[in-house]
Amino acid sequence: MKKAIHYINQFFAGIGGEDTADYKPEIREGAIGPAFALSTMLNAEVTHTIICGDNYMGSNTDEAIKEILGFLEGKEFDIFVAGPAFQAGRYGVACGNVCKAVKEKFNVPVITSMNEENPGVEMFKKDMYVFRGGKSAAKLKDDVKVMAAFANKILNGEKTGSADEEDFFP
Repeated sequence: MKKAIHYINQFFAGIGGEDTADYKPEIREGAIGPAFALSTMLNAEVTHTIICGDNYMGSNTDEAIKEILGFLEGKEFDIFVAGPAFQAGRYGVACGNVCKAVKEKFNVPVITSMNEENPGVEMFKKDMYVFRGGKSAAKLKDDVKVMAAFANKILNGEKTGSADEEDFFP
C-alpha cells in the first residue's frame, strides 16, 4: 500500500490554540486531526502526522524545517499533504514552507489547500499544488476531499487535469 505523511498545526492536532502556538515540531505515528478524514478518502495509509505550532514555525522557520526533514529521514512515503490552511495566514505559510522543503529534499508530490485570501497562495502556488480552500474549518471535510481526490490520481498514476479542472491555483 502507498504511504502518506500529513502536516498540521498545533490547533488541528488538538494541542491548543494561540496559547500553544509556540509548540515545537513533533512527529506522531498514524493519523491525527484532519489526517483521520484524509485517511478515509486516500488510497494510501497515513503513516505519520507532523505537528508544529504556527508561531514556532514563523519565528524559527529554518530550525523547524530542519527538524521536520530530520523526522522524515528513513521514512517511506509516496505523497506529502499539509493543511488545509483556510484563511489562516501563518498556517498557510507554514504549510507552504514545509511542502516546499519536503518536495526539494525527498522529491515526492506535495499538496496543500488554502483560501484565496491566504498569503501563502501567492508565495507557494508556483512551487506546489495549492488547492482552492474554504475560509474556515467549517470547510475542512470538503477541502480534504478535494486534496484526497487529486492525491489519489497521482498515487494511481492517472492523468491529472489543468488547474481549472482540478481546482488548484495556477
